Amino acid sequence: MKRLSLLILFAVLAVSANAQLKVGILTHKIKILEEEPVLPNGYTVFYTEVGNGSKVRIYYGSNDEANGDRIWEDGVYPASYVKFTGYYCGEITDPTDDLVNIRKGPGTQYAVVDKIWVDEFVVFKKTKTNWYQLYNYCPMEGNPIDFGAKLTGYVHKSRIKMPTISKE
Repeated sequence: MKRLSLLILFAVLAVSANAQLKVGILTHKIKILEEEPVLPNGYTVFYTEVGNGSKVRIYYGSNDEANGDRIWEDGVYPASYVKFTGYYCGEITDPTDDLVNIRKGPGTQYAVVDKIWVDEFVVFKKTKTNWYQLYNYCPMEGNPIDFGAKLTGYVHKSRIKMPTISKE
C-alpha cells in the first residue's frame, strides 16, 4: 500500500518542468482542506518551489475513508511557511536490475552493505560527490519523518530519480 500510495502521489505530480520534491518543516500552521485538521507548526511535509521560489506548493496526504486509500492534496503558500531540512524524496531506479546496491561510503570502492528494490521511494541527502546518502523510506503518514538513519549507506545519484513536478 505504501508503494501504491506514493505511485499515486508521483502520478499526480508528474506533469512537466523539473522541480525537486523537498522535505520541509512547517513554520506556520496551515489548513489545506476544510475537512482536514490544521497542520501544526513543526509538521513535516513534502513541497516544491513555485515560480521564482517566493511560494511553495505543499503536499499533504489524507485518508479516503471510503476505500482506505491516501489522497494527496496540495496548497500554495509563501515560501516562509516551510523550512528546508536538506532532505529530498526520490525513487530508486536502475535500467538493468531490480535491486540497487547500498554502499558503506560514497564510491564503488566501499563495500555493499545492503540492497534496495527499484521503485522504492527514499528520503536522501545530496553530498558534494556523485553519491546520495540514504536516510529512510519516504513515509506515507505525514508527520513525523524519522531522520534517524534507517537506510544506512550511499547510492549513486544515477540510481535516484527525482520526480518531475510542475512549476506553476
